Amino acid sequence: MGDEEPEELPPTFTAELLQQCLQERDEAGRMKTRIERTAKGTYALTHLDASAKEITVLGEAIESYQFLTNLSLAGNKIPDISGLGNLKSLHSLNLSDMDLAALPELDLPWCQYLDLQTNALTKPPSLQCFSMLVHVVLDGNKIESMTEFQGHPTVQILSLRENQLANLEGFRDMPELTRLVLSKNSIGLIPDVEEPEPDEEGNVPPPKPPPPPPLMGITGCPKLELLDLSANEPLKVLDEFEGVESVTELNLAGASIETVKELGKLTQWMPNLLSISIQDTACVGDLEEDDLRLEVLLVLPDIHKFNGEKVTSSQRRKGRALAAQRDLESRQKSARERLTAASDRVAALNVPAVVEEEEEPAPAEGGGEGEEDGEAADPEAAAAAAAAAKLEEKQAAAEAQRWSDLETATLELDAAIAHCKSLDLDKEEEDNEALEGARTVLDRYERIVKLTKVHALRHLEGLKEELDSIKAVEGAAWSECEQKQIEDSTALLEKLEAEKAAEEARVAGEEALAKLLEEGLGEEELVAGVEAAVAAGGPEGSGV
Repeated sequence: MGDEEPEELPPTFTAELLQQCLQERDEAGRMKTRIERTAKGTYALTHLDASAKEITVLGEAIESYQFLTNLSLAGNKIPDISGLGNLKSLHSLNLSDMDLAALPELDLPWCQYLDLQTNALTKPPSLQCFSMLVHVVLDGNKIESMTEFQGHPTVQILSLRENQLANLEGFRDMPELTRLVLSKNSIGLIPDVEEPEPDEEGNVPPPKPPPPPPLMGITGCPKLELLDLSANEPLKVLDEFEGVESVTELNLAGASIETVKELGKLTQWMPNLLSISIQDTACVGDLEEDDLRLEVLLVLPDIHKFNGEKVTSSQRRKGRALAAQRDLESRQKSARERLTAASDRVAALNVPAVVEEEEEPAPAEGGGEGEEDGEAADPEAAAAAAAAAKLEEKQAAAEAQRWSDLETATLELDAAIAHCKSLDLDKEEEDNEALEGARTVLDRYERIVKLTKVHALRHLEGLKEELDSIKAVEGAAWSECEQKQIEDSTALLEKLEAEKAAEEARVAGEEALAKLLEEGLGEEELVAGVEAAVAAGGPEGSGV
């Protein structure tokens, strides 16, 4: 049993393991592990890819490779990685799929790329020791909250795909952050607040504070441009966003946004939004892509990209036409409602008056017959005649009021139609060069249509002359372009020759190392050789 224990913990970076790493190549045919020549002509190990080598103990030998700039230990289950803090020249560090529950403090001042995806992190790691960090990958962990995150002054890209975040609380103090990827989380999920239970003495503790709104919490990120919230199924409403004024690209694909109208709230939180993606959201329904685009343009008229495709000027015009049509329909509906209300008021005035006075004129007819016989009219007939005159006056006034209401409604309809026509081109986009170009083309086309056949032919001849002049200018420009291409080709050839010389030097170094390995040098001799090369190169000749 005692003889088998060392086999369970294989030594790190033996000659055999290093030789195995040197034989592996990437898709482009380049060696993953490379030894490169320094400025003083010595060789040093700069790239080491020891992924999935079943390493369980880091060991102290790694500290010998002081010139490493790129290191990958992905797929190895190494519980203690504190020794990596001695590799001060590292620029890129891949620690993915290593079952790490926490990240120790590693003083790596030059490290710019840190990959910690597919580990067992439950809290965001502290990144303060990585003073020049640019890109951080924390995908596939178990992080539930970022409230303990301390921010970072240089990070530009932060990715937390497939974690367990329910809100945006804690993303703060990252002045250089431009891309924040939070897809496949639970953002928008509002947890149930349990009522506190009384203790043994019957005292009820104070209730817990309610959770913060899911879309609040981003602060101190003035350069944030891309926000990816795709595949967050609990996300249904877009209320109370915070700190996203600079966002120009938003991904909501796979969220549970139920209506396109909900997207209109984004104009309040993201005034600079230019691109949005909503594939597979609940609001898509059975709408075709073109119809969905028009509906989105109604609520977000300033976007330039929809679902990854550029919005053309034709699509934008259709969106404005649909907006004008909807506005006209709304105005017409309002006018009809006012017209109906006016008709109801007229009916309320007319009907009771007619019913009240309709039965009284009968005696007046009888009085008329008496007058034909020469008899004097009695007082009742006179009263009936006065009532009839009063009724006619009321009916005339009601009819005049009704026609006045009808005229007002007609004027409102005409105003709505005029307003609809005025919305054909949005005044707010007059500064848009593409729109100005479209206007010019449309104006020219209308003029040609109005011209007679002779005038149209003359216009076409003028265009032909203009085209000929453009071709002449284009020919001269093409000659200059050919001369420029010749100069660029010469410069490129010189650059390729220089790169070829450098590649030959690198191959010579690799052949020298392979020769040492073929001679069967042991681990100690190999490490001593590398240390001697490092000592001969010195910090200035390392090329790091």
